[in-house]
Amino acid sequence: MAENRKLMLIANPVSGKKAVANTLSDVCRIFLTRGWIPSVFITGGRGDATAYVKKYGKDFGRIVAMGGDGTMNEVITGIIDAGLDTSFAFIPSGTTNDFASTHHIPSDMAEAAKLAVTGKVRKLDACRFNDRYFMFHCGCGFFASVVNETYQEMKNTLGYLAYILDGMANALSLAPKHAKFDIDGRQFEEDFLYLGLLSTLSLGGNITQLPSDMVWADDGSFEVFIAKAPRDIIELGEELREFTSKEFNGEHISLFKMKKCTIDSDEELDWSLDGEPYSGKKHIEMEVLEKRISFVSSDDDETLS
Repeated sequence: MAENRKLMLIANPVSGKKAVANTLSDVCRIFLTRGWIPSVFITGGRGDATAYVKKYGKDFGRIVAMGGDGTMNEVITGIIDAGLDTSFAFIPSGTTNDFASTHHIPSDMAEAAKLAVTGKVRKLDACRFNDRYFMFHCGCGFFASVVNETYQEMKNTLGYLAYILDGMANALSLAPKHAKFDIDGRQFEEDFLYLGLLSTLSLGGNITQLPSDMVWADDGSFEVFIAKAPRDIIELGEELREFTSKEFNGEHISLFKMKKCTIDSDEELDWSLDGEPYSGKKHIEMEVLEKRISFVSSDDDETLS
């Protein structure tokens, strides 16, 4: 059977610094010169990318997301919801692009477009979050607050600096959260400033870098990152020291692997899923979907085992 060379390009025109519109024709030309026939779908609001994939994705041999991490998340959600195994590629044009950075996808959109049709297709893990999905970051607390509350126009104008400025303001008012955990059968309670379920080497751009010898994107597990709530200013200083020196298994910061977990809280928690806000849930169930996404990756991708 002949290979399906029809390509579905889903583009978010407002991600990052709105560079998508200026680059779209060049990207399509790159696809055409390499034997792929693109059909362009422009998103106009939240949920559009998922809806496009669920309705039309089965007709294409490759699906490419052109936008930020949130656009990427919507596309992989559509792929999973529709039961597709169509190969997926990503052209980053967002503010921090943690997913792209982790997988060595070029920041230049033309170079990323070339990789999207010349790279090697590999299987990556995804994770279910109640009725949603994520590929590299699910967070509650500090980082989630920064991502969810930094306005798009501010990100378009200032880029990564917007997260830093907004994060400094939020850190002064962010209250600790409390939850009960069951992670792979291990049960405990914790007060935390930040909780993350991760499959990424970077978080919030360059806010922190995780150990490359621990984070793998295809090992059937995600990393659990917990920054405990300090009881006083002395503990806060100790936690900041652990964080900046990357002591990820110290007294105040923990980093360990998980395949399945449940989280219960007395209050409704606000989350960020690959940069997309998710609010109002007291009970969360997560489960790793091992090697669920067929991703077009760079040969330099160091998160593949």
